[in-house]
Amino acid sequence: MQEHKIEVMKVAMTRTRRASKATDRDRGVSLVEVIISFTVLLLVLVPAANLLVNVIGQTADARDKLTAIGIAEQWLEKLNNSGPPTPGGIPTTATSIDEGPVTQSGVTYHVSAEFNWTTYNSNPDLCSSHVAPELLLLQVTVGWGPGGTGGYAHSLIDTTMINFPPAALPKNGFLGVQLVGDPAGTIGSVNPPPPEPNDVSGIPWTKRVTFVPVTATLLPITSPPTTYTFYPQNNGCAFTEVPPGNYDIQVGPAGSPPVPETFTASGGLSASFQSYSAPSNPVTVSVNEVTAVGPYQYDEGSYINIAFPNSTVTEGGITCPNVAKLQCIVTGQAPESTSSPNTSPVATLSVLSGTWTSMAMPVSMSALESSDCTPSLCLSVGYGPLSGGGYQGAAIYASSSQPTSWAPSPLPSGVENLSQVTCPNSTTCIAIGSGSNGAPVVLAGTVAGSSLSWVEDALPSNVASLSQITCSGTTACLAIGSTGNTAVVISASATPGFQTWVEDALPSNVASLSQITCSGTTACLAIGSTTGTPSLATVVAGSVSPTTQTWVEDALPSNVASLSQITCSGTTACLAIGSTSSGATIVSGGVTTTSTTWAQDSLPTASATQSPMYFSGVGCFSSSSGSTTCAAPGASETSALLLSDPTLSVASNSWSDSSASLGNLTGLYASGLPISLNSTELPSFFVACGPGTCPGSIGPLFPFASGYEVSAANCQAESTNASQAPTVPGANGGSAATAVPPLGVVPIQVVSSSGAPVVNASVTLKVNDPSATGASCNDGTTYALSPTNPDGITSMATMYETYSVTVNGSQVATVTVSPLATTIQQGSSKVRVPLPEPVRVVLS
Repeated sequence: MQEHKIEVMKVAMTRTRRASKATDRDRGVSLVEVIISFTVLLLVLVPAANLLVNVIGQTADARDKLTAIGIAEQWLEKLNNSGPPTPGGIPTTATSIDEGPVTQSGVTYHVSAEFNWTTYNSNPDLCSSHVAPELLLLQVTVGWGPGGTGGYAHSLIDTTMINFPPAALPKNGFLGVQLVGDPAGTIGSVNPPPPEPNDVSGIPWTKRVTFVPVTATLLPITSPPTTYTFYPQNNGCAFTEVPPGNYDIQVGPAGSPPVPETFTASGGLSASFQSYSAPSNPVTVSVNEVTAVGPYQYDEGSYINIAFPNSTVTEGGITCPNVAKLQCIVTGQAPESTSSPNTSPVATLSVLSGTWTSMAMPVSMSALESSDCTPSLCLSVGYGPLSGGGYQGAAIYASSSQPTSWAPSPLPSGVENLSQVTCPNSTTCIAIGSGSNGAPVVLAGTVAGSSLSWVEDALPSNVASLSQITCSGTTACLAIGSTGNTAVVISASATPGFQTWVEDALPSNVASLSQITCSGTTACLAIGSTTGTPSLATVVAGSVSPTTQTWVEDALPSNVASLSQITCSGTTACLAIGSTSSGATIVSGGVTTTSTTWAQDSLPTASATQSPMYFSGVGCFSSSSGSTTCAAPGASETSALLLSDPTLSVASNSWSDSSASLGNLTGLYASGLPISLNSTELPSFFVACGPGTCPGSIGPLFPFASGYEVSAANCQAESTNASQAPTVPGANGGSAATAVPPLGVVPIQVVSSSGAPVVNASVTLKVNDPSATGASCNDGTTYALSPTNPDGITSMATMYETYSVTVNGSQVATVTVSPLATTIQQGSSKVRVPLPEPVRVVLS
């Protein structure tokens, strides 16, 4: 019994162990294993599902396409029997006909049809074949599904030929009107012209021409008129059947100028079409004959934006102190308001501190005429407006290490203008200018930390005016000017505080001096002109000394007519800017107190309107590589210029244009100038808008591939210089090209009979060209300049013309503005003055 129990217990334990092992096996199927199993299952099912979806989708697409083919075939058969619509007995061709929607199996199909004339050989150019067509090409288009080209995701086209007209005696004729764009060639020629360009949105001419309506009006015109409107195919041929008779042809929408036409097939692009060659009317259509007319040039209109030169933003010249973080400073003038670009000038200041940056003025400044720096501080001097009218001297300064923040520097009372400043050492700056009585002024400034204070120096009693000053370290300062009748050089030591100046000796043939510079302790050089007829440019050289000295004359190239500024860099070379009979020039020579021969530098070659009219200054600085870089600001006929030369040397040929670095500054120019256009495709030039009426954008114009010449002119005689502007079909606003009509700068200095500057004078120019024929060239339009500054000078850019000069309401002289010079006639005296020098108008 006991043994039986033991056996039973063994069996039970065995079963328990087996059950336990089974439970352990069940517990081995973990969650991870389940996830892996499902992943494997998905890897199998997803591709299969995608395959199934694709098969179903392709089946549906195939079913939809077969349905669309069936619909197209039904409409082909239907329209083959009925033919095209024939309002007035004339079939409707080259026009899409909406046949409405058709819904089958839950899918909506849109059906359109178009009939086009063709011949047995399917020649699409019916305008040039001159063969009366007997067939119509029927094209049925079926589209379905939203989106895609034409508003449908899917579409198909089916075509067939229809015999038309039905067999009978012909009653009508055919009219073929050929349209072309530009370049327009001979239609059907062996060597066709290049394809017309795409429009501003990239739409080809072959597409946009199909939206140009052509209307034939039967003559004589009845009430209401009998008209037929038809559209070109993509080759520009508009073809239709019309009853015999005489017709007036209108290409494009009715009205002049053309009204806007919308490209419904290109997303609603709206643009004006413009016709160049108008249709010849009337044309005669005979029975069963093709009357081909054209070709007529017709396309989307294009606009040209108009801007004006910013020449005056560099007229103040350049200074290159090359201290701390400041390499160079360029100054000029801009209008206070772009709506009055000829009045209320304000100073512009562009600083080179790694890159060129335009600075904001800390006080109201009309002009900055000179700049210089100590190692710690930079100064710029000029004049600003007085609240009651007139001007007062002004100076601003900035830390050399922070040249982007400028502050005002108070001056002694009675200073009307400061025309130049130089800083010979770390503690001294000296400025010259004029007082309220017109007498010359010399101010000595003492630099203390980040500020400076000014005192006035004493001058020789015979010095009537000063035009320029230069200093060489602590050795000497020299200034040039006049005693009233002759040139003068005065000198003093370069120490801070009150100084007494002495007069130097000059060669007897020197009539005037305009600028002086010194190179360290090596030599000083001055530029000016000689006595005699003609008066020639001259360079004189002398030593660096604060005592009386004698100067000698250098040799210049024979074609140099004038010089306006000179600068030297160490003992390497000196540069001078000026002009020849053919344009602006830069000449270079050695640094010496003895006679030196100077050579002309090679300047960048450019178009006539981009070559320098003049240079307003020249300066040099040491670059990070240790070489000497020079820069010369100035102006062309269409913009301010800035030439750069990275290797200072005698007779350099390394000058290049870096004008774009100056930024987008606005210059002073005459307000309300007329704009004229010309094209090689046009028989003559035309005035687009007269004086005072011109918008900022001209158009719509026919988009000639060669573009247009744009000038500021009211007649062809004034249109001697022009800017080329391209035109693109449909270009408007920001997509249109901008033309800058060439303008000449006219600087005028008004002085009294004693030679003193007349300040705040009102100066106007009235068009008055006795050599020009036609009333438009002598229309008497008046252009105002800004009031004269403390030097009696005012200037702006204006069109090339001859003007009567009126000062304070009285006509006093005649000036002729040309690209390189201004010619003035006052009384019997006629003088040509090279730019940028002002012409002097003397008041009696």
